[in-house]
Amino acid sequence: LFHSYYMYFTCILLISIGMIYYKRNAISISFLISLNSIIIYMFNSIKNFISFDELLIESKNSYRRLKSLYFEKEYSDKGRNINFTQKIQFKNLSYSYNNTKTLLNNVNFVINKGDYVFIDGKSGDGKSTLFKLLTKEMQIKKGMIKIDDIDINKISKRSLLNNICLVSQNEYIFTDSILNNIKLFKKAKKEDIDKVLEITDINEVLKEKNITLDYLLEENGHNISGGERQRILIARSLLQNKSIIVFDETMNELDVESERKILKKIKTEYNSTLILISHRLNNSDLFNKVITI
Repeated sequence: LFHSYYMYFTCILLISIGMIYYKRNAISISFLISLNSIIIYMFNSIKNFISFDELLIESKNSYRRLKSLYFEKEYSDKGRNINFTQKIQFKNLSYSYNNTKTLLNNVNFVINKGDYVFIDGKSGDGKSTLFKLLTKEMQIKKGMIKIDDIDINKISKRSLLNNICLVSQNEYIFTDSILNNIKLFKKAKKEDIDKVLEITDINEVLKEKNITLDYLLEENGHNISGGERQRILIARSLLQNKSIIVFDETMNELDVESERKILKKIKTEYNSTLILISHRLNNSDLFNKVITI
């Protein structure tokens, strides 16, 4: 945004100065227009380069995340194995970036097995950070998180990821078929695939668009809508069949009724503990716990 404003300001300044020289017959109007076009071209090139750098960083982060969640077979960390049966406890949890910007301050709450939990809060209040700490994507600096009364620092990361599926709105869509993007190239039973297709209404989308599960998705799903992309991410997570599912703004591009329909189906068909992080309160009545961060 800053670069756009800077470009507009520079162009206006250039035209203003150019008009002064044009009135003095120092330059021609064609030269002024040509010079302005060159400046705009240069700024756009710089802007595209900066955007590419940001995209590259985001792609690397997505790759690391997918690798850790779905493809990594072994971890160097050691710890206990767990099978989530009781509760998750967040005790006196605080977190800040570089000891300056405080995101979490003495957070305390409990999530019991089978709970449907809605996490509310302003943007930048640390909602996503909270659950990145839970999955050890970030390191706890102050306070504690326990699963079934065991400090997560004593639990192996592999065991955590066997129990928890954290799904952000920025999860990556591969250049491949819809089916492979749901399965993530793993074997899955047809009845399990049919189940997640029905829950997320992907079947209805396929009928409306007259396509099949073999339909080729472009890089990061650029040839489908945001809502359709999120349906695929939700289906992907459900197929993992984890004990704890965390949706981090994963339904924000679905309309309210579609979100409600999917949440109800998940609640009926799965015994998972479900946590939804969202700024949209329309369907918060479906949850037995609403926690504001």
